[in-house]
Amino acid sequence: EQRQPGEVVGFYMVRGGAPCVVDCYLDYFQQFIRNNELRDLFIFDPTDGNDHQGLSVRKITQMASPVATLADLFAEMEQALSVTGEEDGAARLKTCWERRINGQASLKTLAADLENLIDEVMAIPHQDPKLCPKVVVTGDFFLRFSPSFMEGVHQRYAKHGIILVPVGLNELLLYGAYSGMAGTARAWNLPADSAWAVAQACLRFLQPGARSYLTNWAQYRWLKSYDDRYRQLFARTGLLVGAGHDIARLFAQAAEHLSPTIAGEAIPTVGKGVTAEEEGYDGIIAIGPFNCLPFRISEAILKPYSLKRDMPILTYESDGFSVHPAFLRQVDVHIQQVLAHHAANRINRKNEITPSAPFP
Repeated sequence: EQRQPGEVVGFYMVRGGAPCVVDCYLDYFQQFIRNNELRDLFIFDPTDGNDHQGLSVRKITQMASPVATLADLFAEMEQALSVTGEEDGAARLKTCWERRINGQASLKTLAADLENLIDEVMAIPHQDPKLCPKVVVTGDFFLRFSPSFMEGVHQRYAKHGIILVPVGLNELLLYGAYSGMAGTARAWNLPADSAWAVAQACLRFLQPGARSYLTNWAQYRWLKSYDDRYRQLFARTGLLVGAGHDIARLFAQAAEHLSPTIAGEAIPTVGKGVTAEEEGYDGIIAIGPFNCLPFRISEAILKPYSLKRDMPILTYESDGFSVHPAFLRQVDVHIQQVLAHHAANRINRKNEITPSAPFP
């Protein structure tokens, strides 16, 4: 419906960290395109099985990294503006995206126009979001960004001055690359992201495992460089409230609670939940599809872990329909818990920096 006449559109088939129902969607989409003879629509699904559709992993990473990183940052800034900005703040941010990113002819022109983009975002009036309570939304990537499955939830928290921070796509991509590195390096008894592991892979370059390690290492380094650089540049907008992606630390924290050999989004979900309070969050929302094993594992670990530490946590297992009223009642309870947690932390921080009275 949004296509221009003669425009050809591609749909990028994003996959999770393990075989899941998403694999069923691909066949359905392809059949839908064939049955309806949609010759101006195609599925972009680069995998080892189709030789990455004629593109190398390196090329795909180079093309996707800048836009994926910017999308994550804009999603975070949009949530901050929904709480601390004026009524048209989010709309102005969307205009910045459409003019300065969607309107670019190439990645080269996008990079050249980056400073102008940051200046436009900085011009959007807002209060300091770092003073607000914030809740991290982790779990299944597709659900936490879905306008249907999370309909009305963001607004409910924003009404009480709470910023929801969805974990971005970059974390999933970084985790996928790092997990591949870790699996190979584990067989060599070496740290995943280390000079020793890179050297070992170079020495064994003719072996499939070594080549796979180097491919994942290059992808991980490229993604991380964009994530670190863009986050540093956009920090001056004052709208970023989340921490950067420290995948090695996330992986290590999760490994204390479940095996690092488990595939899927359980490891990044558990890792983010365990480190949430240290990163300054006042609550956690973990979301997953109905009967999803990685989500069930994450929930079983994070709920008792968070309860022992008085960290407000809300888990939501979506059945594929819009948000149920019963869940919204749980949201209201979680909001009060988050506000209480934030208030208690403010008092604790104030007591830590208030000098004690001199002894008479």
